[in-house]
Amino acid sequence: MTIFSVVTTAFILIAALVYSAGSNARIASDYTNVATPFNRVLVAELANYNRDRNTSFAATKSDLAKELKTLGNFDSELSTVTFPNAPMADEAAILTADGKLENLLKHQEKAATLAEIRSLDPAVAAAAATVKIQATRIRQALGAAPSGGPLF
Repeated sequence: MTIFSVVTTAFILIAALVYSAGSNARIASDYTNVATPFNRVLVAELANYNRDRNTSFAATKSDLAKELKTLGNFDSELSTVTFPNAPMADEAAILTADGKLENLLKHQEKAATLAEIRSLDPAVAAAAATVKIQATRIRQALGAAPSGGPLF
């Protein structure tokens, strides 16, 4: 009986170690599966914004509305990923940083002129850089590949 219980205990410990080692890879895959489509959409949306920001007030406002919707959808989808404790703090940080970015985009969306919208671009760029830093921290903590996208 003792040999059986030692073997069983060893098997359970090995199985737990294998599961634990694979969990970051699974979570990294979950995160990447959420982030990648949003990065693709944001590439197009940011290109449209950069094209329109100097010429069309209506198109620029539309571009900002689309970007806000994309960021909000990312936040919702991110909540479906179950993070371990350390990356969970990074998840909270990315949601906070993303919230600040969304607030700046809302200010841009409410602007009365293209010049006013463009005047907020440096603050938006800084907020986006903070989101990118937080996304990089999540990817590093999970052992995921670096992102080639604009934010996540």
